[in-house]
Amino acid sequence: MIHHAAPSFWRCYHALPPAVRKLADEKFTLLKSDPSHPSLHFKRIRQFYSVRVGRHYRSLRGRRVWLCFAVVAVAGCTAEPPIPDGLDADAARVLTLLEDFRIGSAEDPSRGFSTIRSVDVDRDGNIYVGDAHEREIRVYGPDGQLLRRIGRAGSGPGEFEQPPIVGLTRDTVWAIESNRRRISLFNRAGDFLQSGAFEPVRVELPPPRRGFGIIRPVRMRSDGTFDGDMTSIAWSSDDPASNLKDGDPPRIPRVRFTASGRVIDTIGWAESSPLLGPEAPHVMVQEIRYDLLGPASIGDPALSLLDGRLVVDAPAAPESGTGQFHIIRRGLPDGPGQRVSFRYVPQRYTDAMLDSTAWFIARNSGVRRAEEGAETALVDSNALVRTIRGAMQWPAFRPPLQAYFIGAGEELWLKREGRAGTHQRWLVLDTDDAVRGVATLAPSASIKWARGDQVLVVETDDDDIPWLVRYRIAAPGSGAA
Repeated sequence: MIHHAAPSFWRCYHALPPAVRKLADEKFTLLKSDPSHPSLHFKRIRQFYSVRVGRHYRSLRGRRVWLCFAVVAVAGCTAEPPIPDGLDADAARVLTLLEDFRIGSAEDPSRGFSTIRSVDVDRDGNIYVGDAHEREIRVYGPDGQLLRRIGRAGSGPGEFEQPPIVGLTRDTVWAIESNRRRISLFNRAGDFLQSGAFEPVRVELPPPRRGFGIIRPVRMRSDGTFDGDMTSIAWSSDDPASNLKDGDPPRIPRVRFTASGRVIDTIGWAESSPLLGPEAPHVMVQEIRYDLLGPASIGDPALSLLDGRLVVDAPAAPESGTGQFHIIRRGLPDGPGQRVSFRYVPQRYTDAMLDSTAWFIARNSGVRRAEEGAETALVDSNALVRTIRGAMQWPAFRPPLQAYFIGAGEELWLKREGRAGTHQRWLVLDTDDAVRGVATLAPSASIKWARGDQVLVVETDDDDIPWLVRYRIAAPGSGAA
């Protein structure tokens, strides 16, 4: 058995009395040589593994890393230690991000970007960027210098008719044109290898929702096949009536495609998708529809892992006390799961925040309707905002999580509450769901790739020009400012 310790473990370890630390060292030596020794009481308790350190202390381990020590509440008690009610998400250490470089240009279109759709990195640290406007893949070295371009706009082999989703698996660069229904493969040098046409898989949806789900290839696996996921919902007046009843859960297959586009396997099923959330509420004022924004919520990012499913469960905060959210990783189709819980102090929505949101809806929704050709009469702005504010059915507390990003090594970045317009706060977990700390990003930043200590984000400047920026997480105790 290989042992690793999370930063939280060492904080707990150094807080122990000296005599207990000495005993913990002795028990660890024994654990390495004989895990089944009866004095260790090494066993699984719910999502943790426990090792006895004397009569009053236990060391707790997650899937792969030691997390903390727990104290037996009653002196002399020989019962198993109480399981903590979650790791403290508010007490994570602050991570320092160091900028390595930024790629882009405000003056030179050949070096600047229009819209960066996707980013991936190969084993040598070369960066592959899909640019939407140019319909090409740009390859940059580990130092951020442009090496070559792959593909171009066009309809021939190795060309793109629409902006592709780009990725890299081993030595194969793949590009998916979703609406064009085409997969194109290149080697890392940029040579075109092959292309294939795929037929999307339709998923029947229960009423009252109209239409059907569309499953398309979304990423290449190490064996050369492609994972499919439901990427959109479409409908037509010619669609046959659904065989499902109102309230029935949909059955969303997780299918695999070959590189030539053929469906070869169904490896699991899901009954939810981020696309199947409830319809946004709205109000009508002088025949103009104003869509009411809901609180930012992470939802249920199902089907996100290569070999399993990730669920982030963030129930509504209680009226008093601490709230909890849970990270659940499950295998496919019904493999073993891992659950890690976090606690946090809920933050209430202030009247100023809700009033600001109501003003935002009034300005932007009204402008959008006018651009669609709606006849707009003069509206009393204050009365409109009061109407919108009264229709906003928001909870008392802000959700603990607002977004998520899964890294290339299945690290997890969870967006916590950040101050709008000033910064974003992300809780960073490693592949074992041990807490690394909290990283702060610019308000315009969008994470595109992350692995280990590196993260690539897209940031927009004051002129709304995108830049690709690489940051490194500074090592603890490095003295980085």
